[in-house]
Amino acid sequence: MTSRRRVRIGLLHDAADFADPAPGSFDPAEWIARALADRDEAAAEVELVYAYALGLPTGTAEAVERAFRELADQDVSLIIGPSLADNAIVATALADDLRVPTINWADTARARGRWMYQLPTGSHELEPGLMIDHLAAHGGRSVAVLYEPTPSGTRMLRHLHTAAQAAGITATTIPASGATSAEAAAAIDTALGAQPDAMVHLGTGGQAPALVAALKRTDWRGPAIMNASAWAALPRASRRDGAWYRFETIGGGNRLMAGAALPPDADPALCALGHDLGRLIAQALAMAVEPSRLGLRHALDHLPTLPAAMGGKGTTLGFSVQDHGALHGSFPLLVAPATEVTTG
Repeated sequence: MTSRRRVRIGLLHDAADFADPAPGSFDPAEWIARALADRDEAAAEVELVYAYALGLPTGTAEAVERAFRELADQDVSLIIGPSLADNAIVATALADDLRVPTINWADTARARGRWMYQLPTGSHELEPGLMIDHLAAHGGRSVAVLYEPTPSGTRMLRHLHTAAQAAGITATTIPASGATSAEAAAAIDTALGAQPDAMVHLGTGGQAPALVAALKRTDWRGPAIMNASAWAALPRASRRDGAWYRFETIGGGNRLMAGAALPPDADPALCALGHDLGRLIAQALAMAVEPSRLGLRHALDHLPTLPAAMGGKGTTLGFSVQDHGALHGSFPLLVAPATEVTTG
């Protein structure tokens, strides 16, 4: 039996500038350990190194760059993160420049490069078009769009306008930059004043809780749709109480984790993310000729197809030289209101 190889993996948290991430934030460390334990015969001895940044939208791109360089300077062979799209785009250029293989779990295909890999938790490019397709299929001809005026929000808005124009649907856009009750109520009132057939929210989540609460206080009974990252930022109680169509990361037909031992209060979406991220890392470590940066990049470029916990039934994981997006199959998934997604 060969001795276990030592490898350092960097974990980049992009939503905190100190070693105390927000409650409920995702830390892949446990899932990496689980995946390595499941294939112990090829496991490496992994040391995890953390770096923290208060990135976009509330912080800066420079903070993300400092954290990424901090990890690279500590001789890590692989970096995991960032999680938010705008920060992952910043890190993509750095990964290619510093030649460090990196896996993010953001929701834009722009966060892919020669050294940057993506396990998507949504799609800025696909979700807006699917929203418009859904509205058109149900006879809607107009939509009020409450969007976060950040790079992510405006990027999704451009995709939505393109899809709406092609479908002959009128889109009225309302910036939703405030997260207070009064600001959310004002934005909702403006949207309702346009007398739309449907309402859409595009953002990273900061405004989502206030907007959901404000819309609930009105007599609106039409369809409302929210993108994946905004929905994921809602408290779980708000999700159960919501009347919104939204994009989920797992579908009811995907039962890969049905028998997994999970805490009773575990978030199924985060568990699926952790499972898939851990599997990608463990598989790459097992396949790498050596646990160096170049060795891991070569392994990631040639991963075999693996079953995915994310997406619908039959969705698979894997990378190739030409495709650095991990999920293949039914993803993203538009889910109707009042549908609770579980792992069972």
